[in-house]
Amino acid sequence: MILSTKGIAHLINEPLVGRVTRNRDRRENDYFLIYEYPEEMTSLDSFQAILTCLPNLDQTKFHGRAIYAVSSLEHLFEDDIVVVHPNGIVKTLFRISSFQNFILFTERCNSNCIMCSQPPKNRDDSDYLFKIHSKFIPLIPKNCSELGITGGEPTLLGNKFFQQMDGALLGII
Repeated sequence: MILSTKGIAHLINEPLVGRVTRNRDRRENDYFLIYEYPEEMTSLDSFQAILTCLPNLDQTKFHGRAIYAVSSLEHLFEDDIVVVHPNGIVKTLFRISSFQNFILFTERCNSNCIMCSQPPKNRDDSDYLFKIHSKFIPLIPKNCSELGITGGEPTLLGNKFFQQMDGALLGII
């Protein structure tokens, strides 16, 4: 199962979080348009960014944010939630058709449990992931019946853990 892909970023200076669509007429500004047609791209400014497999981006016609030259976007479905990074990585955060979605709160851990497949990392990713999740959690559909919390050790986040949990519970319930 593909959950991440990479392309070339254009005018993306910070991680962006949003839903994906292939519907060019959709005009909510929290969407990324998956776009496969090389014709006129100038009327696509209402989207956060364009995601495309097109090998080149005509920067004389298109002045918006984009990730282009992506190897494949077939794994993304309408309303999946992704984060796009300035280095061109497009990572799936929530699959709309899956019953097993999880939020990775942190990769940090203060244990070395024998059964854990995630080795402890001592890198502090809490601010970075907190910013991503603050944008991601409100986009989770209200009818989401299950959402796993995972890490590392999420409780190492202290108050940020509870702030994110409050956001998740308020957004989903």
